[in-house]
Amino acid sequence: MSYKDVTWGGIEMVEVIVSLLPKAISQNPNGYCILLSESDYPIKTNKYIKSYLENNPYNFIFGQQIPYYKGWIEGGRRKTKCYALRLSNERIASIEPHKFNLSNLRQFLKVILYNHHKFRKALQILYKYPKRQHPDYLIPFGGEFWWVLKSECIQIILNFLNKHPDFIEYHQNTVIPDEIFMNTLVYNLFDPKEIKNSALRYINWTGKGNSPKDITLKNTALLERILQSPDVLFARKITDISVCYYIDKYLNQHK
Repeated sequence: MSYKDVTWGGIEMVEVIVSLLPKAISQNPNGYCILLSESDYPIKTNKYIKSYLENNPYNFIFGQQIPYYKGWIEGGRRKTKCYALRLSNERIASIEPHKFNLSNLRQFLKVILYNHHKFRKALQILYKYPKRQHPDYLIPFGGEFWWVLKSECIQIILNFLNKHPDFIEYHQNTVIPDEIFMNTLVYNLFDPKEIKNSALRYINWTGKGNSPKDITLKNTALLERILQSPDVLFARKITDISVCYYIDKYLNQHK
């Protein structure tokens, strides 16, 4: 699979990450594996990050149980009950089989508005597809895709996936599976005492759309508050290289 095969909100994102994990942890089997996006940037020195993780030996990943996820529509249940119907590169409808309610009506309106050619497929899902049932050996959890996990945690997850390939198969039909996949595995396979509900990064979701708000130099006071936060090791979303230069200069001045 090449990067061109990876679509936003698709299972390919999860599959690519899982395929890379064995190589990643082989280089440091007793350390950490940190998943960063292309717009994440470290806001602490390597020395600080290493020391922080040594003194806080947890698996860092967001997780709220579904269907009780605060802030998600219907508490996130549509991720486990609906089929994903891709309408465009950045639009996906979620159709729940055999449900004739307002939630499905909204999704059909989305299909009509953004890709009416998929209307027949939406009807097939509604009338003919079987109901989705999340694997009963795991309780679904959702949250941010980005995480900081111990290498030993990753190895346990890989062993689990080798024994349960149906878990990946199930998520072929999930809307944005990266928001539930690793979160579910970590919160089911590990003791809560080993987990911190955090990604160790600053994320601002007050903007509009499907992405966090960009960090810019328009508010350097906010940026410096972020840099001074002891439990924030990375920041997203940074798309301006001048912000990176500003961070590097700040870290060099405050060693």
